Amino acid sequence: MDAKQYRAAGGTGGLASYTQTGGLFILRGRFWRTPTAFTAISNLTDFSTATLNTARSTASIDPAVGAFNLNNAANVFNMSGGT
Repeated sequence: MDAKQYRAAGGTGGLASYTQTGGLFILRGRFWRTPTAFTAISNLTDFSTATLNTARSTASIDPAVGAFNLNNAANVFNMSGGT
């Protein structure tokens, strides 16, 4: 998964959970991904650091909370594998 932000619905106080049992979870915050080319699907699905540039975007994120925000005591985080 490659996302700008993972947060509870409704921002602060909302309920959410996250469970990961394998794979890769990348939170890039306000950074954009720029494919090195657009000629193949593999170019568009490349999430290596080579495609992460320093341009920042505030579109589609809530700037009032962190990139990974489970701030309610009832929220659940469970990770048993992956990165």
